[in-house]
Amino acid sequence: MPDASPLISIITPAFRAKGTILRAVRSALSQTYPYWEMLIVSDDQTDYETLLAESGISDKRLRFLETGKIGSGPNLARNIALDQAKGSYIGPLDADDLYYPERLEKLLPLASSYGMSADNIAIIDEIGSKEPRTLVPETDAIRWLTMTMYAHTCIPMIFLFRRDIITAPWDEDVELGADTLFNLRAMEKLDMVPFVERVMHEYHITSNSICHAANAHDRAERAYTYCLDKITHTGMGFRTLRGMRIVEDMLLTKRDLNGHYAESLASGDCSNFQEFIATKRNLGIDLYTSLAREVG
Repeated sequence: MPDASPLISIITPAFRAKGTILRAVRSALSQTYPYWEMLIVSDDQTDYETLLAESGISDKRLRFLETGKIGSGPNLARNIALDQAKGSYIGPLDADDLYYPERLEKLLPLASSYGMSADNIAIIDEIGSKEPRTLVPETDAIRWLTMTMYAHTCIPMIFLFRRDIITAPWDEDVELGADTLFNLRAMEKLDMVPFVERVMHEYHITSNSICHAANAHDRAERAYTYCLDKITHTGMGFRTLRGMRIVEDMLLTKRDLNGHYAESLASGDCSNFQEFIATKRNLGIDLYTSLAREVG
């Protein structure tokens, strides 16, 4: 009989996260679902346990690990946490983002039934001070998200995974976008994933963000080129020809879009990638019109 109160392992890499880690941890502590652990993996040799304690935060559900390096990248940190996680569910959370209080409680039953689940997202631009945006218009509906649909989004999504759905760790050799590949490998086993249109977490665009640094478009170009070569020769952990073709098409599309982003950035039309997406291509609305069939 399934555990009625399974443990969820929240995985949080921490690099130069002194200014944001409190926000992420407090969002975990505010969860209405109490059976979780949070694995905070220091990738900058900061003692985050002491840092949190100095702010009055001490909880036995918080676990502290380290990569032993400085700036090795979030994927090594995530894999260290994944290896040490005790939960039967895995929930990534970056150190500059946050969960809303009911997120785990709402997503867990769906992940339990279908293998993984996702929610709508609020994008908070701390660099450009733009108005918050969402992936799709917010409703209480629950829709199906396919592998192809997810592959063509340009707004970050995070999922709650049932652990048996995870087929491979995060790619430590992929400079940018390894989280997308990780998600797609899990989706390949399911094809369709329930997507809650209620906003239940925030993605923050900050100056420390890898995806929004000044050289992000150069790093993205290298990553897309590298992955296109690797998926041709190794499959990158994808098991089906269809899955590999979806990923290959995604990489080609993203590389082309990244070229347009570099031009827009150079001309001063935008300050970061999400601002570029919001002003140039309304991909969220395209996704919304594709979410046609409700779950259940």
